Formats: sequence, structure tokens, C-alpha cells
Amino acid sequence: AGTLLVSLLTLPVCLAGGFSPAVLGEFFCISVLMLLFFYGFATLCAQLTGNILILPVVYGILNFVAVAVDFLLHLVLGYFVYGMYRDGMVSDLACYLSPAVGMIARLDVDSIYGQTPQGEYVVRQVVFRGWDLLLIYAAVGILCIMAALLLFRRRKMESAGDVVAVDFLRPVFRWCMALGCGLCLACLMQAILYWSQNAASSFSTLLVFFLLGAFIGWFAAEMLMKKTFRVFGKKSWAGFGICCAVILVLMLGMRFDLFGYERHIPKAEQVKSVSLSCSGESALLTEPENVARVLELHREILADKALNQDPEHARMDLHLSYELKNGLHMDRSYPLAYWYDLNETGELGLVQDLLNCAEATAARKEIDVPV
Repeated sequence: AGTLLVSLLTLPVCLAGGFSPAVLGEFFCISVLMLLFFYGFATLCAQLTGNILILPVVYGILNFVAVAVDFLLHLVLGYFVYGMYRDGMVSDLACYLSPAVGMIARLDVDSIYGQTPQGEYVVRQVVFRGWDLLLIYAAVGILCIMAALLLFRRRKMESAGDVVAVDFLRPVFRWCMALGCGLCLACLMQAILYWSQNAASSFSTLLVFFLLGAFIGWFAAEMLMKKTFRVFGKKSWAGFGICCAVILVLMLGMRFDLFGYERHIPKAEQVKSVSLSCSGESALLTEPENVARVLELHREILADKALNQDPEHARMDLHLSYELKNGLHMDRSYPLAYWYDLNETGELGLVQDLLNCAEATAARKEIDVPV
């Protein structure tokens, strides 16, 4: 009703500006689809907790949690995982799983201009981009409403006032609190204390603060759910011990590359294009021979890991971004040691050759305005 009222009030302005009323019809549909998702999502959140003060906190966190976790994970792992790309960007998947961010980042309006007989450029048409994504979000909103109804019918009346009103979600809440607090504390303390330290000291510091944050989050969750400070029993300590073991396995696994992240290089036949940037210069390469040279450069960078990570050397940052033929992207960022030599050899020499190859040079000469 509110959206319909706004549309009717805007109608005179729309007609005075020479636009078709169909634009307002689009606006109405877009707004209703958005509201359908957010209403459904909020309704589901309202069934997850029985505490009216916790409800807006849960709703707000779940709207942004995927983007926050993606950003913090890249920030933490970037301190000690060789090649981890951390520049403040988040993945497409994280954007889609954070609805508020996904809509801001992926929905857009294009204005199509035309020229009047007097030579003036005016807006002829306004086109909305993102109907498919918006329809998916609206469908998810309907599913959230259905799930909320099922939870409402099964929820116990005595759960009113509980932080977590659904029994089977209590362990999930406990683990999310522990891992989330651990991740946040590790990022915060690393930024304050050891911003420029080497990988070894970064890892040990991060691990200590990660475990400390997990301790705070685990027992804070217990206190919130049980509504008491007496939560330090054997069962709670046993659960926290399992949580610490999981953190150690994951952190040590990334530190010593047990999952193969650092040494992974895509195969030449899998790569559609590769973008590299270094010291403010960039190039997009698609020719097979240039892609093969980038892969060779990548292998040499991995072989010289100790040298490139040595804090005694001056370093430049190289960013590689592979676009794979299956539609996925692979990003890596490496520090490259150099010696202020105009005739650089090694990795920087290869980077210089790639940035000045025929394909990269031709791309730099291209302009957006047709001549």
C-alpha cells in the first residue's frame, strides 16, 4: 500500500518529465519484490529468537554476515597464506548471500540518451538491470515465509524470551559465536599490534587471538542461552575443546598448505584470460602464448617464495586474476623482491616483458570513443 501511494504521488512528476507511466509500474514491481524478500527474511528471523531485543540484531547480522566473513577470512589468511588476495573486495557468492549488499552491488538502472532536433541530449528511456536476481530474491522470500510458518507451528511457547528459540539451532549459535568472535578478535588485534610483521609472527599471533576470541564467543553464547554466568561445566569445556581442535586443524592446514591453495596453478587449457597488474600498470592477456608465459611466471614466483617474503628486500605487489573457461575466477597477490635495477631479471623482468608485449601494448592504445 505504501509503495502504491508513492507511485501515485509520483505520477504527475513522471508525466511532466515526459516519461511513460510504465516506468512507475516497473518501480512498483521492483519495490514489491524487494519488500517481499526482506519481509519474508525478517519473518523467519523472528521465529529463530524469542527475544525482541535480539531480533533486529539477528536480522541485521544475517543480512551482511557472508560479506563480513568473506572479507575477514581473506584479511586474516592474507597475513600468512602466500598468494592470498586481500584488497577489501569480496566474492560474488558472498555478495549474493548478503542480500542488502547483493542488491546494491548487482541491481542497476541505465539511462538511454537521445538527441533532440535542437542538438540537446536528453534521457529517452530508463532500463532496469537485474530482474532475474530480484525474482530469485523474491522467491527466497516466499520460502522464508513458509519456513517461518513451519517453525511457528512447532515452536514451544515457553521459548518466549530465549535468545535462540529453536532447539536444534542452539549448537549452531554456539559455534557461530565462537568462530565469529575468534575471527573478529584476530583481525582487530593483528591490525593493532603486528600490521607489518612477517608471516611466522603473524600466524602465531593470529592463532592465539583466534583461540582467545573463540573462548569469549563460546561461553558468551552459553551465558546468553542459559541466562546465567554458571556455564563453565565439563560439557561446555569439552565442546570448546572440540572447537579449538577444529580451529587448529584449519589454521595449521592453511599455514602449511595442506589444502593445496598456495601451490595451485590452473592449467593453460582452463584459462580464458588473465589480468596482471603491478606498480600501477596492468594488462589483460588472452593469447595462448601470453597465458603460457603468465603461468610460467606464476611457477617461478612459487619457487622463490622465501626470497619474495624476505622483509629485508624491497618489494612490489603483483596481482594475477585468472578468468577460467568454466566461469569462475582465481585471484592471487604476491610480493616480488627487487633491487632497484633498471634491467630487472627474474620475476619482475618477466612481468615487465608481459606488460610490454604486443597484446598488452595494443590494448593500451585502444580508446573508448570511436574515431
